Amino acid sequence: MILQSLVKLYETLADQGKVSRPGWCNAKVSYAVVLNHDGTIKDIVSVKQKVKRGKKTVEIPIIMQVPEMVTRANNIASSFLCENAKYLFGIDEKMSLRTLECFKAAKKKHLDILDVVDSPVAQTVCNFFRSWDPEQALDQPAVAKLAEEFYKGGNLVFEVDGEYVHDNEEVRRAWMDYSSVPYEMVTGRCLITGEEAEIARTHGKIKGVPGAQSSGASLVSFNGASLESYEKTQSYNAPISTYAAYAYVTALNYLLSTDGYHSKVGDSMVVFWTDSGDVDDVSRLRKMMGSINEKDHTPTDTDEKLYVLCLAPNAGRIAVRFFYEDAIGVIWENLSEHASRMKIVKPVFEDQEFINIWQMLMETVNQNLTDKTPVPHMSAMTLQSVISDTPYPQSLYAGVLSRIRAEHKGVTYRKASIIKAFLIKNYKWEEGKNMEALNEGCKDRAYILGRLFAVMEKAQKEAVGNINQTICDKFYNSACTTPRSIFPVLIRLSNSHLSKLKRTKPGRGYYFTAKMQDLMDKIPVTDDDPGFPRRFSYEDQGKFALGYYHQMRAEYTSSKLKDNDSEGDQTNAENMEENHGNGCKHACLRAGTCRKQNTGCEEIRVLLLCQ
Repeated sequence: MILQSLVKLYETLADQGKVSRPGWCNAKVSYAVVLNHDGTIKDIVSVKQKVKRGKKTVEIPIIMQVPEMVTRANNIASSFLCENAKYLFGIDEKMSLRTLECFKAAKKKHLDILDVVDSPVAQTVCNFFRSWDPEQALDQPAVAKLAEEFYKGGNLVFEVDGEYVHDNEEVRRAWMDYSSVPYEMVTGRCLITGEEAEIARTHGKIKGVPGAQSSGASLVSFNGASLESYEKTQSYNAPISTYAAYAYVTALNYLLSTDGYHSKVGDSMVVFWTDSGDVDDVSRLRKMMGSINEKDHTPTDTDEKLYVLCLAPNAGRIAVRFFYEDAIGVIWENLSEHASRMKIVKPVFEDQEFINIWQMLMETVNQNLTDKTPVPHMSAMTLQSVISDTPYPQSLYAGVLSRIRAEHKGVTYRKASIIKAFLIKNYKWEEGKNMEALNEGCKDRAYILGRLFAVMEKAQKEAVGNINQTICDKFYNSACTTPRSIFPVLIRLSNSHLSKLKRTKPGRGYYFTAKMQDLMDKIPVTDDDPGFPRRFSYEDQGKFALGYYHQMRAEYTSSKLKDNDSEGDQTNAENMEENHGNGCKHACLRAGTCRKQNTGCEEIRVLLLCQ
């Protein structure tokens, strides 16, 4: 389906004049060699164009449609009428015997094609190759002046009488006659077109995938006996016609070289296209992934198909991470569902409405490292899950939880957003759909304990003031993984914090006391279950983090209670003491009898309400 879709796109682009037909290709050209009719060099002129790159103006090669260029590895093979100085002039920095062999290969190819062409333009090029001596190349002023530039690479073309040689009609016919003669004719039924045709022995190179070879890498290739079957060599193992091979390579190279059709996500290159080939439609779809809620990005044609191809380099080849196709309207709905799952209350300083995929991935990376690349494959899996509305990768969730425990900074807005979306989608947590902000009615134990932990931390900060290490910094890892081992310790710490608050800020002290007791009352307790689980699962760790985040946001965003406005909280706490303690200075947060009056309670869930 991938190659079929690319061939279909090629035909659309070819009709629009955006890509070349078989036998031709779009290449970057830096210089034009202007020839006299006797084959001598009249001048060498730059054809580079000036473009703005930030505040600077730079010169870059222009794109020309030239005869299809050869694919080289370590072999010597010359392209026709568009080559570098090593092949056209026989010069480079080393001036080795191999360089001379490169010129001889170019000379032979051009004479083989053009020597029989009865055209002044063609014969001018022939005169050049017959008369040119590479050993005396630097004696030519035009060549010597640009020698340093030629050593860096860059393609050159020929120009005669103000016309590029490759644009001459007679020369074009000669090239088409030459290129249409198969080197090794093998016919078969093409797997792409379904027609009987000449089968391609090798396929062209794909350029523009980060991490792959700069000269290009293969999407389809067979270069080892272990990969071949039935004595078929190279790409004859996957019969694809020369036309289809050229078409998909040309279309994919066009997408990778044209702005708007591709995006780099993590270690992957993602390519987008539609049947129409319109870059505006694709750009709108790409923006959707970063700005779901912007009306300007709403698709106009919801029935048109969108194709998404994710590529990654792999040992000289290109690996396909995933391929997805669906109607634009369906993808839009999938993105909207993802945005809804990600929506959560945020800090006042956070002005971004929607977290894009790259930002999601970065929440799994240690920002102190030099290499901030997410785990391989995670970027592709995350993107695929978002656009196809399938479960998120487990590595994304695990990475976020791991960073929360490692960073000791609590739970940030972005991490909480990812956790919420993951719990809803992967763990089918229906209650999570009502978790955009603090859910007072949620009875999930892990969520409640996360809220309790946040209240304890806030009480500590208000009681102690500036503190180097909060209970979150010191105890979060234990609280979210093994709550039974640490919450009794936290309760004893909170006793002292509440005691200090009641002396310095009575209203706030009784407020936190009432808040903690309310949360403790929500936790079911039996004789066999003390209320604090021995260990939290991955799912519960996420709910704990979400409860913590929601409670912290509620504490920070709500109006702070002042002492003179907190009489109600103080009264409630005093009534609680009277009802539960029966005169004891200590009151158990659960209704019950204090077993050691005046000295403390055996029940681990005890808060000091008065002195």
